[in-house]
Amino acid sequence: MPDPRFYGFDPDEDGSYYNATGYSFQIIEILSLKLNFKRVITLPEKRVYSEIMSLLKKKIVDISSCGLTITPERNKVADFSVPFLTDYLTIMRQVSKKDQNGES
Repeated sequence: MPDPRFYGFDPDEDGSYYNATGYSFQIIEILSLKLNFKRVITLPEKRVYSEIMSLLKKKIVDISSCGLTITPERNKVADFSVPFLTDYLTIMRQVSKKDQNGES
């Protein structure tokens, strides 16, 4: 489930997504106002990252704002901006009694 701080959208009655909220949509909205272009939201059918890259590659969309990791393979398809978010995943485990007592 996408983080609502970054992606939130409910289609209007006509199927458009002008009720979109979240950082990613706000960035596109600001760019459209500053650079004077019409914002049209196109969501990938399956909502997977490979489809976002496919929409760019096929020139169905001109720009995208989403939580997408920059990889060498994706860099061949698109020019990326400086990331507006860096996230770090961690792994946790329960501390054992050995660990608590300083035993190896």
